[in-house]
Amino acid sequence: VGDTVILVSAPGAGGVAVENNTGIKTNSAGYAVVPNASPYRVNNVALRVEDLPDNAEVKNAKLNVVPTKGAVVLAQYETRQGYKAFLTLRDHGGSAVPFSSKVYDSRGREAGIVGSRGRVYLTGLDAKGELDVVWGGKPGADGCRVKYELPIAEVPVDTSGKKGRAKILTAKASCMQTAALEKR
Repeated sequence: VGDTVILVSAPGAGGVAVENNTGIKTNSAGYAVVPNASPYRVNNVALRVEDLPDNAEVKNAKLNVVPTKGAVVLAQYETRQGYKAFLTLRDHGGSAVPFSSKVYDSRGREAGIVGSRGRVYLTGLDAKGELDVVWGGKPGADGCRVKYELPIAEVPVDTSGKKGRAKILTAKASCMQTAALEKR
């Protein structure tokens, strides 16, 4: 294994190859050990995104680590598991929420930025839930909370075993309330 190794952590991304390391894939929990890392040098660690499960996304598939001699260094990937969807977001008056509004998930993580006509692409969604939408760049900025429910009955079951067949769902969601939301 060598005395300097990289521990890859990509929760929910099982069976994903680590590029430039023949035969190394993450286990079912999303972990892998990359042996023979170069100490005191930048080591590029990249996940093969084509291998990701259909319900998983990784924020940045390539990380750089610089281990010391004899170290076990962590390459921690931010992963999201769940549905993928384009949501059209409307304010309480029925108008599209402002362009470039930030959308936060139920854990307070930035999940996306609203584009034209109130549309936003989101990953790692539950079948239904709530999102915070914030616009304006000052503390106490305006925003709203939206409830959404995805049309998961429309998702075809893929029994082929091939990846890359995940359907991107579409749904509409409206603000439940408009209020000054805490700036994130």
